[in-house]
Amino acid sequence: MEENYTQPIKNPSKLFAGILEILESLAYAIAIVVLVFVFFGRVSVVDGASMNNTLENKEFLFVTNPFFSYKPENGDIVVIHGDFDKPNDVYNVPLVKRVIATENQTLVINFLKQTISINGGDPVKEDYAIYVDPYGRKLNEDQIKYYLNQLFEKYGHSDISYNPETYVCTVTVPEDHVFVMGDNRLNSADSRIFGFVHEDYIVGKAVTRLLPINKLGGIE
Repeated sequence: MEENYTQPIKNPSKLFAGILEILESLAYAIAIVVLVFVFFGRVSVVDGASMNNTLENKEFLFVTNPFFSYKPENGDIVVIHGDFDKPNDVYNVPLVKRVIATENQTLVINFLKQTISINGGDPVKEDYAIYVDPYGRKLNEDQIKYYLNQLFEKYGHSDISYNPETYVCTVTVPEDHVFVMGDNRLNSADSRIFGFVHEDYIVGKAVTRLLPINKLGGIE
């Protein structure tokens, strides 16, 4: 006599309960992520080569929200967003730049010597700054002079004082504003071109590189 063996039928209610549990966990995870990005920060993507070699094109950054009384400091890497001449307009792409000077500071940049001084102090240590052409090649002194004079002659902002004979830029930052530049000094659209940036246009401070994974970690 043959015996019939049948597989036990899974309880549909248990299966449904399991699916609900997974969905519930997923909803909690999404809610936590949303809260983090609403109250603590957001993700921004580097666009272009202006922050080479500190940051590179298409890298993903975690940027803190400025809601917690954030006050920009010299050396901070920030994300800025806005048309600085027309406050009602905004750029389509946020800009990632470094704060070089803050409100009421007098800044002297000697581009030829590649030094920056604040309020007459000693030159600021800037190991991150590079002076290369658009292809990443090092330039000699004459080439740097040419690049600088072309930059300021064609695009220099009227609020920025630049001496084409000494290659020195001198500015005093207005209250509630910052002066920003890219670390790739000869290949960056920054305060030399669009002028001082009001603190209201600072989206936040970039604190962590998220992608690529092999570069995950803090940034300076």
